[in-house]
Amino acid sequence: MEIQLSLATPNVASVRKAEKLQGTHKVVYLGRLTLLFFALFFHSFVFASESTHRTAQTALHILDYLSVDYGGTIFLEKVINQAEYKEQLEFSKRSIQLLDELPDHPSKTHLVAQASVLSDLIQAKAPSGLVSNTAQQLRQEIIEAYQVSVAPKSISTLKGTAELFSQNCAKCHGAEGHGDGPESETLTPKPANFHDSARMGQRNVYGLYNTITLGVSGTAMESHPELTDDQRWSLAFYLSNLRISDEYIERGRKSWEDRSYRGPAPNLTSLTSLTSNEISVRYGEQTNAVYAFLCSKPDALTAIKHSTLLFATEQLDQALSLFRSGDQSQALRYSVDAYLEGFDPMEISLGNLD
Repeated sequence: MEIQLSLATPNVASVRKAEKLQGTHKVVYLGRLTLLFFALFFHSFVFASESTHRTAQTALHILDYLSVDYGGTIFLEKVINQAEYKEQLEFSKRSIQLLDELPDHPSKTHLVAQASVLSDLIQAKAPSGLVSNTAQQLRQEIIEAYQVSVAPKSISTLKGTAELFSQNCAKCHGAEGHGDGPESETLTPKPANFHDSARMGQRNVYGLYNTITLGVSGTAMESHPELTDDQRWSLAFYLSNLRISDEYIERGRKSWEDRSYRGPAPNLTSLTSLTSNEISVRYGEQTNAVYAFLCSKPDALTAIKHSTLLFATEQLDQALSLFRSGDQSQALRYSVDAYLEGFDPMEISLGNLD
């Protein structure tokens, strides 16, 4: 913008006013350019981050599928289901392509190489245990390298999830999740049976969430973009527990609520990323029962009566007073209560939001 004066001989005041207007306009113009630049840059950054997350999520979904379903295609190094084995080969090659599409990272070359090893194992008809372990290890390395979020942003109550399952899943998977819905007879492969302990013991909640979110290529399992993220997570928690008896979940509830539980402290990430097989092998049946209960009621992670920082502060004040009076035993008790009932639940909530 140029300021033109109509006077042949401008006075000093007019010139200064014109210069001031020009300067103001330049500042505003540059300011708008700067804002536009940052808006475009930020949009590109967000888009790139979402794109990276989606690519990594798809790769993890494929690896989860390989680790669970490859065993059903091979027996004693012989192909027993040619169609599904061919699909496994295609998925393994696709995982290499997806990892190659990820942004540069110090671990990227290693990850692509490991995906190639996995593909070679499947081509060689290697034992299912070796393929499953290789896929799971690669999966964990991708999560760590690219900081993939494998837990929901908020804790669900699972209220209304049974109805959600009935509306969206029962036609194929059946009213009780046995894979015997009215449309199952015409489908190849057959819908998953969520009561199959051998298979479901290898599935984690995040893998189920990915299946609902992305679908499974070559099957009738479609993606469900019409569901909200919270609904997909709720369904994943719900499906992970369909095979678990009420008695087993009640056993876990008692251990969790009466503080007899002595296993590793659960958080939302471990709840969604560990399989029940992994939990049983690493930590035993008591921990597995507690995790089963928490999957049936994820909000129990933070549903402790005094889960506030105010309560923690009050307990610590009391502990300090007791300590100064010489009652160290009572001071310790109040300090422990401050942590377990006041701070620890808040820490879990903050960790979930992080």
